[in-house]
Amino acid sequence: MENITFQIQAPDFSFEEIAKDKAQSIIRFHLYGNGLIQYVSGGNHELGDRVEAEIRTLYNKTEQLVCISELITFLTDNVIQFNNNPYNGYSDEDKKMYAKGINKLKYILYSLATATCGYSFDTNSFNNEEVTELSQKIDKVLSELETIKMGNGVLGDMIDELKDEINSLKSSYVLGKKTWKQKATGIIVSFAGNKGGDAIWDAIKPYLKDFMTNQAPEVIHKLLT
Repeated sequence: MENITFQIQAPDFSFEEIAKDKAQSIIRFHLYGNGLIQYVSGGNHELGDRVEAEIRTLYNKTEQLVCISELITFLTDNVIQFNNNPYNGYSDEDKKMYAKGINKLKYILYSLATATCGYSFDTNSFNNEEVTELSQKIDKVLSELETIKMGNGVLGDMIDELKDEINSLKSSYVLGKKTWKQKATGIIVSFAGNKGGDAIWDAIKPYLKDFMTNQAPEVIHKLLT
């Protein structure tokens, strides 16, 4: 019998983006509105199972971890916003109870990451505060890039590409500090060598320095001073 060989076309999309889209879908359909409030209040008992089932529709463990990371970041930010909202009228005790309820859902996500995806939380892992702080600093870089783009349409494609790369760092915390630093450094080094982006580089250097200071001081010394 004649052997038949064939090739499958390489995907023209990012698996990471699929995972991030899945996380946004879970947030939109399960975590926005009354669903999360009911869960925190002791109702909506099936929420954890539904979220876990949605994550498991991603077949690769790496994509599952990306999705889990996005969800944990959302829940962490949600608690911060809840506590800092001056108009919700909740007492300090209410805020503590809300955080405890959110932690129950985060526990499911952390357990799924370790038991199913084989992730290990150690000193190489970002904690919630570090994730929130880094994400805020990355958002500043993205905002500055958007401002530059509005004033310089010629560099639009280059700016969009850089924005996508920098934004991808927000879903890479789950890879650990070492790998995250390597990825961030690679993005910065690659763009620093792009002679066509000198104007962009000068404008965003202060923001890059801000979020890389604690992660890769050697990069600060070589490229961002």
